[in-house]
Amino acid sequence: MTDGKAEIALTGEETNPTVTEDATLSLYLRSPYTIEAIEKYYNQCLPIYNAALEGDWAAANSIIKQHPTVVRARITEGWETVLHIATTGKHIRFVKELVAKMTRSDLEMTNRRGNTALCFAAVDGTVAIAKVMVDKNDKLPEICGGNGVKPLYMAALSGKGDMVKFLYERTKVGDWKECEKVKLLTTCVSTYLLDTALTLIEEYPRLTVAKDNNEETALHVLARENLMQTLAIKLTNSLIKNIFDLHDLDITNIIKEAPKLLFAAAYSGNTEFLIRLLRSFPDLIWQSDQENQTIFHVAVLNRDERIFNLLHEIGSAGKVIATQRDRNGNNMLHLAANFAPPCNISGAALQMQHEILWFKEVEKNVQPLYREMKNSDGKTPQDLFTENHKELMKEAKKWVKDIANSSIIFATLIATVIFTAAFTVPGGTNDKSDTPIFLNKRLFGVLSISGVALSFSTISTLMFSSILSSRYTERDFLRSLPLKLVLGMMTLFISMATMMVAFCTTFFSSDQHGLVWINVVFTLIVPVLVVYVLLKCPLLLDIIRSTHRTRTLFWPCKRLFDSHATCHV
Repeated sequence: MTDGKAEIALTGEETNPTVTEDATLSLYLRSPYTIEAIEKYYNQCLPIYNAALEGDWAAANSIIKQHPTVVRARITEGWETVLHIATTGKHIRFVKELVAKMTRSDLEMTNRRGNTALCFAAVDGTVAIAKVMVDKNDKLPEICGGNGVKPLYMAALSGKGDMVKFLYERTKVGDWKECEKVKLLTTCVSTYLLDTALTLIEEYPRLTVAKDNNEETALHVLARENLMQTLAIKLTNSLIKNIFDLHDLDITNIIKEAPKLLFAAAYSGNTEFLIRLLRSFPDLIWQSDQENQTIFHVAVLNRDERIFNLLHEIGSAGKVIATQRDRNGNNMLHLAANFAPPCNISGAALQMQHEILWFKEVEKNVQPLYREMKNSDGKTPQDLFTENHKELMKEAKKWVKDIANSSIIFATLIATVIFTAAFTVPGGTNDKSDTPIFLNKRLFGVLSISGVALSFSTISTLMFSSILSSRYTERDFLRSLPLKLVLGMMTLFISMATMMVAFCTTFFSSDQHGLVWINVVFTLIVPVLVVYVLLKCPLLLDIIRSTHRTRTLFWPCKRLFDSHATCHV
């Protein structure tokens, strides 16, 4: 697509050659600086400019009463009028009052770049202002702005959905050239204005195969956009349906474009588009790109499990495709051994877990011989995986060790404190009966929970010790280390909670000795647990989610041949 910013540039030094300036309508200060020009600038131009910018209609109206022609005067070096300035400020009431004092031709005045005030409103998306102007002069939507584009296109390029809907109703799109219509269509798809794009396709079906300035159809643009919206799916279905419904067209060239669409969708991860394309052109499943890679090879490279899972739905054909090698002699497992593109997985260990998971899954889908097959560089998939993930392994090992070291300190401290407290009876014992003084108090029984704290803190310590003494092999990062981290952190949380309960119980039982202030002090310790949990809980949840995904990421979903199927990944 052409540079959108250039197409909708509203102001600037560049002058549209079709726009000429009437010196009698210019109030801004310019050479030669005559006394009359200076007086007009300070008495008319500057005050009304500030009034328009601030939306002060009372001030502006007083100036207009004295100088009625100021409503059509150019008051900036860019030749903007009062209406242009008020529109940029989105002052709706100001614009209504101003338009009432202007003629239809006044509204058609343009700035240096050839943009009317409606062009400004179209880019800003203020429908109320645009409506005021169009109601006064219904020709405005047909007047091209800078670079020869109409306000409707400017609004679409700016992604202003409400404005596009309004202008679409007030613009005679049917009179546009086909190149203008397809340009609007592809722009609407690019800016996610899919309802308008769908309307265009329904009203002008031949736009389905029309190409824009970049030699792309709406399908090409839609293939690149990873949209999961209902409208996107409906638009895709309509476009594909139109290809077969237009009987008067030679669809040979269209079908030749299908592989390009297929790989555009594969590289962008547009699974829904890809599925609907394969339903219409099943033979595309065998297509290869310039690197001799199928969409499944691309899915492995990009770590796109939604596309890769389709491999399970095509039966023996999937086994054949999995044997294909690219131009560098890499089979599918070699591609899985490459370092994945940046993803939103936090933590080096969890990234390593994700990488190993992909490698193991692809390994299941290739023939045993391919697991030891060498590429053109003489490297097996395992050699390549180890080489490409060497740095990530170091980071993952450090990440896990840092968590284990910091957590084991807390776990050991809790175990030490609880162990000591377990042999200390709160309040002492009765000298005669040798029984605890607080034995009959209701809170005394709660103190037995300290034994629970001791057990869980011990388990937590053992888990983190096990992590620190681990061999840190690649396989360990798949499930062993993450599960130990989860168990260690959860038992640490429980031990901290039970310790706090035991401590608070001990000091609350001291009320009868007048030590209420101690209860208050130790009650304030409770937030320590809360803060620690809040800080560590996101990490724990990330590890749990990541480990859970190792079991569900590659669940097959019957989506390719069943239009009503849903995926539960």
